[in-house]
Amino acid sequence: EMGKLSNLFEYYYPTDIFYGYMGRPSFDYGYEHINSTLLVDGNKMKWIGDVSFDKEMSKYYKEIYQKKINPKFLSFVNDDALGFLSFNVNSEAYIKHMPAIVKRVYGGMDGKVGQIIDLFTTAFDIVVDEKAVAKVFKGDNLFVLNGVSQKEVKYIDYEYDDDYNYTEIEKTKMEKIPDYLWMFSSDDTRVFEKILAILITEDNIMEHDGIYEVKSAKIDEIAPYIMIDKGIVFLGNNMEQLKQIKSNSYKSTKSKYASILKKNKFAMVFNTKKIPDMIDDLDLPVHRSMDAEIKNLSQYGDLYMISNGMKGDKFLWEAGVEFPNDGKNAVDYLINTFDNISKSLKD
Repeated sequence: EMGKLSNLFEYYYPTDIFYGYMGRPSFDYGYEHINSTLLVDGNKMKWIGDVSFDKEMSKYYKEIYQKKINPKFLSFVNDDALGFLSFNVNSEAYIKHMPAIVKRVYGGMDGKVGQIIDLFTTAFDIVVDEKAVAKVFKGDNLFVLNGVSQKEVKYIDYEYDDDYNYTEIEKTKMEKIPDYLWMFSSDDTRVFEKILAILITEDNIMEHDGIYEVKSAKIDEIAPYIMIDKGIVFLGNNMEQLKQIKSNSYKSTKSKYASILKKNKFAMVFNTKKIPDMIDDLDLPVHRSMDAEIKNLSQYGDLYMISNGMKGDKFLWEAGVEFPNDGKNAVDYLINTFDNISKSLKD
């Protein structure tokens, strides 16, 4: 358990450098205690914890973290996904309370910084319409890393004549790249539609029956296709997947990850056993000292971090991993792994 984290900040804060300009800092995060516990159950290791807040900050965070994931998102996660990240907040509550939170945390600072913070929070509170913004960005997000795929990408090559004058030639090649899909809900997509219309006019985007392709050779490997469909904005680099979603022909199966996504406001999961194949597919260099341990990842369970938000005055979180069932327990396996890596580095 840890008490006031601000005491730790004050101990390491470089006062001689900053006090003259900023005045003595006063960071009031509104939390009271941090608790964490490491649990070992056979080859499973779990780290759970919570952060308790005072009455004022608890009220803010309860409203911010009351957002649930759009159930339509669950159709686009499958058990073979390399990993995913889900983050859900109530956009309206976040924008509404953000000025008060910023002022609470940083408002006690002296000098120019304190004045700038006060000006920012006041202007933000007056100018931003939280209800309008919340219609555009509702606050639920899901990023899925499906694995590795091949994509034809454009690049610029140069041809030289006898006088060494060069001509730019656009060519294509096949690249292995991460296959991803990001989605978020929107009740008012007009702003995205207007931006896309302008980019088409400027010849920066090309439309393919409602799917928009970013035209830029500089980021062609990772540039997303953009699609707006049934109140969801999609960004991904797999055109075939987006076409299937658009035509309602995308084949989805009920994923084991659905319950994790529905129960938690934040969820990050890596399908650890698929990492060795991904490294091979991308031809990523691996030091020989790590080669054996990388291969062992195919025997791991999922590596995860989750949070279901606020319960009472506490923000709850949990992280864990399931190791191969080779040692006495998770701690023993972890120690042996570090020992093997250390020995490999010395060889």
